[in-house]
Parts: sequence; structure tokens; C-alpha cells
Amino acid sequence: MRTCFAGLVVVALLTTAAEAQSSLSCSPIGPASRVLQSANPNDLHPDWTGESYIGTGWSVIAQNSASRDGVDYLEGQLFSPRGSFQSQVYIIANEWTCS
Repeated sequence: MRTCFAGLVVVALLTTAAEAQSSLSCSPIGPASRVLQSANPNDLHPDWTGESYIGTGWSVIAQNSASRDGVDYLEGQLFSPRGSFQSQVYIIANEWTCS
């Protein structure tokens, strides 16, 4: 029984490490960084239009990338400065710093 449990823990740790390596943590370069609802530079997310600007404390955990018309996009989850998940979004890669 102990061997089986230890094996499950090792598998869980390896899965978590692999997932962490496949995603990027991104933060906006400044308030002009856009939050999009699709891979289109003019398709602003409804929560981020008008006078709503993204602060540098926000972050996106990007899992996917796409390129369209010479623009590189990242798709991921937007998190508030307090760490709560807000929505699934797209961002333009050169408007955000990712690591």
C-alpha cells in the first residue's frame, strides 16, 4: 500500500512540474497593454474597454500561443493582483513581459 501511494505522489509531482514548464507567467508592460477576447487586436475583452486600463499588478498565465497577420498572441487565464481568477483572455505578446 505504501509503495502505491508513494508512486501516486511522484506521478502527481511530475505532472505538476510538466504543467508549470509549459505555461508562461506574464505581466503588462504598462497601462496600454491590451486584454483581448480573441486573437484580434481590435477585439477588446468587454471588461477592459473604455476607461478600464490594466494595472501592472495583474498577470496572465499563458498556456497557448497563436500568430495571426504577423502578430503573436498568447492565450491564458487573467488573474487579479490578489490572485483571483478573472477570465480566459488573449494578449499581444509584445505588450507583456513573460517568463
